[in-house]
Amino acid sequence: MISALSRAKKLISICTLLLLAAACVSPEQAQRNREARLANQFPDPADRVGMYIMFQSIETFIVQYFPSEVSRDVVLSRMDQWCVNAGLGSVAVTAEEPNFRSFNATLAGGETREVRSFQVNCNS
Repeated sequence: MISALSRAKKLISICTLLLLAAACVSPEQAQRNREARLANQFPDPADRVGMYIMFQSIETFIVQYFPSEVSRDVVLSRMDQWCVNAGLGSVAVTAEEPNFRSFNATLAGGETREVRSFQVNCNS
Protein backbone atom coordinates (compact mmCIF):
# COMPACT_ATOMS: atom_id res chain seq x y z
CA MET A 1 0.00 0.00 0.00
CA ILE A 2 1.29 3.44 -0.90
CA SER A 3 1.70 5.80 2.02
CA ALA A 4 0.34 9.35 2.02
CA LEU A 5 3.91 10.69 1.94
CA SER A 6 4.73 8.54 -1.08
CA ARG A 7 1.58 9.74 -2.88
CA ALA A 8 2.49 13.35 -2.06
CA LYS A 9 6.00 12.85 -3.45
CA LYS A 10 4.60 11.35 -6.65
CA LEU A 11 2.13 14.22 -7.01
CA ILE A 12 4.91 16.77 -6.50
CA SER A 13 7.04 14.95 -9.08
CA ILE A 14 4.22 14.96 -11.62
CA CYS A 15 3.52 18.67 -11.01
CA THR A 16 7.21 19.47 -11.40
CA LEU A 17 7.35 17.59 -14.70
CA LEU A 18 4.27 19.43 -15.96
CA LEU A 19 5.78 22.78 -15.02
CA LEU A 20 9.04 21.90 -16.74
CA ALA A 21 7.17 20.84 -19.86
CA ALA A 22 5.19 24.09 -19.82
CA ALA A 23 8.40 26.09 -19.50
CA CYS A 24 9.70 24.46 -22.68
CA VAL A 25 6.83 25.79 -24.79
CA SER A 26 7.80 28.61 -27.14
CA PRO A 27 5.99 31.96 -26.83
CA GLU A 28 4.35 31.20 -30.18
CA GLN A 29 3.01 27.84 -29.00
CA ALA A 30 1.93 29.30 -25.66
CA GLN A 31 -0.01 32.00 -27.52
CA ARG A 32 -1.67 29.40 -29.77
CA ASN A 33 -2.60 27.37 -26.68
CA ARG A 34 -4.11 30.44 -24.96
CA GLU A 35 -5.99 31.42 -28.12
CA ALA A 36 -7.42 27.90 -28.50
CA ARG A 37 -8.48 27.88 -24.86
CA LEU A 38 -10.15 31.29 -25.17
CA ALA A 39 -11.89 30.24 -28.41
CA ASN A 40 -13.33 27.28 -26.53
CA GLN A 41 -14.44 29.45 -23.61
CA PHE A 42 -15.62 32.47 -25.63
CA PRO A 43 -16.94 31.30 -29.03
CA ASP A 44 -17.61 34.87 -30.25
CA PRO A 45 -14.29 36.31 -31.50
CA ALA A 46 -15.35 39.79 -30.31
CA ASP A 47 -15.43 38.46 -26.72
CA ARG A 48 -11.79 37.36 -26.99
CA VAL A 49 -10.43 40.80 -27.95
CA GLY A 50 -8.03 41.95 -25.25
CA MET A 51 -8.20 38.68 -23.31
CA TYR A 52 -5.00 36.93 -22.24
CA ILE A 53 -6.42 33.86 -20.48
CA MET A 54 -9.21 32.70 -18.17
CA PHE A 55 -8.87 29.68 -15.94
CA GLN A 56 -10.59 28.15 -12.95
CA SER A 57 -9.02 27.87 -9.52
CA ILE A 58 -11.36 25.74 -7.39
CA GLU A 59 -14.61 27.79 -7.30
CA THR A 60 -13.03 31.01 -8.54
CA PHE A 61 -12.17 32.09 -12.06
CA ILE A 62 -9.00 34.06 -12.69
CA VAL A 63 -9.21 36.38 -15.66
CA GLN A 64 -6.19 38.02 -17.26
CA TYR A 65 -6.46 40.71 -19.91
CA PHE A 66 -4.56 43.41 -21.81
CA PRO A 67 -5.58 46.80 -20.36
CA SER A 68 -4.26 48.52 -23.49
CA GLU A 69 -7.00 46.75 -25.51
CA VAL A 70 -9.96 46.32 -23.22
CA SER A 71 -11.20 47.75 -19.93
CA ARG A 72 -11.73 45.76 -16.77
CA ASP A 73 -15.45 46.60 -16.92
CA VAL A 74 -15.76 45.08 -20.40
CA VAL A 75 -13.96 41.91 -19.27
CA LEU A 76 -16.22 41.70 -16.21
CA SER A 77 -19.27 42.08 -18.45
CA ARG A 78 -18.00 39.23 -20.65
CA MET A 79 -17.48 37.06 -17.56
CA ASP A 80 -21.00 37.89 -16.38
CA GLN A 81 -22.36 36.67 -19.71
CA TRP A 82 -20.07 33.61 -19.57
CA CYS A 83 -21.46 32.67 -16.14
CA VAL A 84 -25.03 33.07 -17.40
CA ASN A 85 -24.32 30.99 -20.54
CA ALA A 86 -22.64 28.28 -18.43
CA GLY A 87 -25.74 28.11 -16.22
CA LEU A 88 -23.80 29.30 -13.19
CA GLY A 89 -25.78 32.49 -12.56
CA SER A 90 -24.20 35.91 -12.61
CA VAL A 91 -20.72 37.07 -11.67
CA ALA A 92 -19.46 38.69 -8.47
CA VAL A 93 -15.97 40.13 -8.17
CA THR A 94 -14.09 38.56 -5.28
CA ALA A 95 -10.77 40.32 -5.64
CA GLU A 96 -9.98 43.64 -7.24
CA GLU A 97 -6.96 44.24 -9.47
CA PRO A 98 -4.70 45.62 -6.70
CA ASN A 99 -4.64 42.13 -5.14
CA PHE A 100 -2.77 40.95 -8.22
CA ARG A 101 0.40 42.41 -9.63
CA SER A 102 0.30 43.22 -13.30
CA PHE A 103 3.04 41.60 -15.35
CA ASN A 104 4.53 41.86 -18.80
CA ALA A 105 3.86 38.87 -21.04
CA THR A 106 6.04 38.02 -24.02
CA LEU A 107 3.85 37.13 -26.97
CA ALA A 108 4.62 35.49 -30.29
CA GLY A 109 7.09 37.57 -32.25
CA GLY A 110 8.71 38.85 -29.07
CA GLU A 111 6.17 41.59 -28.33
CA THR A 112 5.85 42.37 -24.61
CA ARG A 113 2.53 43.63 -23.22
CA GLU A 114 1.10 44.42 -19.80
CA VAL A 115 -1.38 41.90 -18.41
CA ARG A 116 -3.73 42.55 -15.47
CA SER A 117 -5.77 40.05 -13.48
CA PHE A 118 -8.79 39.75 -11.25
CA GLN A 119 -10.90 36.98 -9.74
CA VAL A 120 -14.59 36.35 -10.14
CA ASN A 121 -17.13 33.91 -8.78
CA CYS A 122 -20.29 32.90 -10.61
CA ASN A 123 -23.24 33.20 -8.22
CA SER A 124 -26.60 31.62 -8.80
